[in-house]
Amino acid sequence: MFYLGKNKKALSLGPKPNPRPACYTMKRDEYEAACTYFYAHAWFFFKHADIILKDSRLYQAHVPVHNGLMYFGDFPDGNLWVYLQWWLNGPECVRTEEEGNPALMVQFGGSELSGLNMCHRVRPDGRLEEFSNPHFSEKWLSFRKVQKEQARNENTKRKVFTLQQVVCYIERKDKIRSLFGL
Repeated sequence: MFYLGKNKKALSLGPKPNPRPACYTMKRDEYEAACTYFYAHAWFFFKHADIILKDSRLYQAHVPVHNGLMYFGDFPDGNLWVYLQWWLNGPECVRTEEEGNPALMVQFGGSELSGLNMCHRVRPDGRLEEFSNPHFSEKWLSFRKVQKEQARNENTKRKVFTLQQVVCYIERKDKIRSLFGL
């Protein structure tokens, strides 16, 4: 670590590290509450993807769910745009099983070298389930591809909503539509 001038501004060699994921910067109970809120509303966000993806204030809402790979490290936190694009375009990220039970993949972690993994999916009723994904590598590769695309297109000039504000905004918009019969 090198320092420049009296203000002790740190300089380091090599690439600038990514911001630390929320799981390391938030208090544990706050982090768990934020993840629980996202899981409980994942299908709501998916159902309203058309509205969310049109407004950067909505789609840039931070999603603090921790994803990462052993030996590769933590992935940066995503936002609604990343998850919605992943669910809409990723390989079987929205899965309907033989019994007709749909699920959204919302979190993953594991090792690409061993293939061992632990993922989470959410059912439409909000039930969170752990599972091991047999096609793990294509899932995390598609997630990272969407994350990198989002990073290139990020626009932080506008106010960004929280997940709770996104839900309130859409519910208010739906209420107005129903009042006027739209």
